[in-house]
Amino acid sequence: MSRHTIALRVLALSMLAQAAALALPAPLGGPAASEKRVTAQGRLISEKGEPLAGWPVTLIATQRYVEFSKFTSGGDIVTAASGLTDAGGYFSLDVPKDRRFQFWFLRFIDPATFDAVRFQAPGDLEITADARRGRVAQVELTIKFHSDWAEVERRISAAGGETTPKGKILRTLGLPEKLAAGEASTEEEWWYFTKGIVYIFRGAEPIGSRHFDPVKPPPGGPSGHSGGGR
Repeated sequence: MSRHTIALRVLALSMLAQAAALALPAPLGGPAASEKRVTAQGRLISEKGEPLAGWPVTLIATQRYVEFSKFTSGGDIVTAASGLTDAGGYFSLDVPKDRRFQFWFLRFIDPATFDAVRFQAPGDLEITADARRGRVAQVELTIKFHSDWAEVERRISAAGGETTPKGKILRTLGLPEKLAAGEASTEEEWWYFTKGIVYIFRGAEPIGSRHFDPVKPPPGGPSGHSGGGR
């Protein structure tokens, strides 16, 4: 066989190998170079400027625009990704862009763990514009304290701390929705109408409680102040 023939065969084999390599699918585990992604990064802090570590952040994808506080049915709503902020309050979420979904939101609350006595519930943040343009959504969010939190702290301190009976109730449920005198002059009743429970104290010591069906609290709270709880 001549050298010219051998060279032609080698060239043909090389071309076949290159064509086969181009026909192979992209390796599993790594996104294709042209894959579009939805990315959100940022930091959560309190009103005091303190980083909020371990705070849940969820990326939500939906096929229709919805008011999450007034849920409307129809269209898929899925959790695309979720995570917790690090010790510095920073988070980063990154997922492949799913064309089935047109709208993207960040949610900063987990009902199972949210401290509604201390903080106000933050609303969902829409990042659709960034997602559609392939930009990284940059977020700097301040989580506000509940409007009753300063008074809750003051009353917990006056009760002797969070480990006392009154302190535990205040830290768990917030301010009572109504304060009332008990049957005896030294007794005090703490009513939590929306939770369906009333605690009865004699001085600093609890002497009983009663449960009932939760109801809407009457207007005006203790000393004209309406308490909030979780």
